[in-house]
Amino acid sequence: MKLLSARSTALTAAGILAVLAACSGSSGGGSNNNGDGGSSSGGGSGSSSGGDSGPTGTPSVAITSPTSGASVAVTKPDDTVEIDFTVTNFQLEAPGNCPKVTPESDNCGHLHLLVDGSACTPDGAPYNNATGAPPVSSIEAILSDCPMVNGSHTVTLEMHHDDHSAITDSTGKTISASVTFTATGG
Repeated sequence: MKLLSARSTALTAAGILAVLAACSGSSGGGSNNNGDGGSSSGGGSGSSSGGDSGPTGTPSVAITSPTSGASVAVTKPDDTVEIDFTVTNFQLEAPGNCPKVTPESDNCGHLHLLVDGSACTPDGAPYNNATGAPPVSSIEAILSDCPMVNGSHTVTLEMHHDDHSAITDSTGKTISASVTFTATGG
């Protein structure tokens, strides 16, 4: 199955390398270079620093940048916007890398990024982009597959298990955070 368009292959390869390097590195916050040339800080909140136990409690995600209503310049040539986030009570891992526990824990997984619902999802992909293990605290919104790069976009970050199934709250709603911004320069 094709998960990302050919235009985002180089970006995705860099992201995968960053995730793989992070899986063998340390966890937690602090500054990092997430493989896209930009740096970010924070993130990894609630991730375990070793041992068999991970975070507990209800997981959550918050988008810290861009802010709602902001005007954001897209990064050329891939027409991307960096989305910074924090998670709490959640261990970020690349898909398939969470510790095996029964029943499956809602406190370990990865994030799916959607732009304008599924309107900007590359052909054949279930999401616009995904992220994994700390120290990652940002993810690229790929706008090149949108009908229009410039203009208003709503980005949603959803929490997902290893198998890509959604992590839900007590009402069955997917745990997520959204922000609407205006993209310029695309």
